[in-house]
Amino acid sequence: MSRELGRQAVRFLLVGGLNVAVSYGIFILLCLVVAPWIAYTAGYLAGLVLVAAMTPHFVFGTRTSWRRMVAFVGVYVVVYLVGRLIVALVDPAGLVELLLTSGILLAVTVPLSFLAGRLLFLRPRHRLRRVDS
Repeated sequence: MSRELGRQAVRFLLVGGLNVAVSYGIFILLCLVVAPWIAYTAGYLAGLVLVAAMTPHFVFGTRTSWRRMVAFVGVYVVVYLVGRLIVALVDPAGLVELLLTSGILLAVTVPLSFLAGRLLFLRPRHRLRRVDS
């Protein structure tokens, strides 16, 4: 792994950690009073605002256009739909199931989000490079 890729991954994890604290905190708290899909949607929207504001510059060190930001939001809508499917399949009812669902959501959505950000915000020569043996 290149040094720059490693630094991007660390910055992505920092932004992601903040995103998790905000979005999953909202998800778990709201699940106590509303349907899980509504709680997931509210948490996801809060997280989307956060990552859209921080990802291009802080994570990937680039400026972006409105067109790329719209594409980024579009990717996050697809990731959201994947998450909604997971929530529907698990249908969490208690705290243990909510925590399990959160773990599954993270394991699936984090890699998808990182790869999408790299593809959208970096010029082709800065994307993942093949390592020759």
